[in-house]
Amino acid sequence: MAHKTPEVYDPSDFQWANAFEAAVPEIRKELQAVTEERFLPYPGELAPRARWNVYPLFYPGTTVEKATQTCPVTTSLARTVPGVQMAAFSWLKPGTHIAPHKGFAKSLLRSHLALEIPKGDVALRVGSSFIRWEQGSFYVFDDTYEHEAWNNTEEERVILMVDFLRPWRWRTSTLGHFNQRYFKRNKVKEIYQELFEANQKEAEKYGVTDARDLIGNGRDPYESQR
Repeated sequence: MAHKTPEVYDPSDFQWANAFEAAVPEIRKELQAVTEERFLPYPGELAPRARWNVYPLFYPGTTVEKATQTCPVTTSLARTVPGVQMAAFSWLKPGTHIAPHKGFAKSLLRSHLALEIPKGDVALRVGSSFIRWEQGSFYVFDDTYEHEAWNNTEEERVILMVDFLRPWRWRTSTLGHFNQRYFKRNKVKEIYQELFEANQKEAEKYGVTDARDLIGNGRDPYESQR
């Protein structure tokens, strides 16, 4: 019988989590420097277009250079997370619901740092558990459980989202961990490549020829090794 892993984790199990909560004032200051047009609509049909937007800092194999320049504290802190794979600001507009969906690999956990949380009905469901974000708090959950989010308020919700490798004590199996680690890395990269491609028309509105210019030139450090 497969070992059932938690839906939501206690952030105190991750020694580095406190550093994120301590850095909230600096991270929020950097977030305020990111203009609205630099957020890109998340691809797919989980939410109405341009109602759920993201601002990637980095993802597997790629550093978004201008984002790193705009948010140096946030980027540096995210890179200290053991096994970090991806970091991005996630902006959920008022009156928006992200439909139920599941992640695609048990090798990863997802964290949220609550940065802009309005009062009212704004929350995340993970399986049978509920996260009601509180300003400045840190959360960790397993996104392979069905989850959905909503913002039934009149203000924006913004969190910092960081994906990282599941610690060994919570791995499902050694072979599965390595197989899914490789799969997840490539799948995450595909998602963000799709993000840039899907928003090419938005890029043209702002006078750029490549959607990546909206947030800076995404440079793949492994490109020269292929």
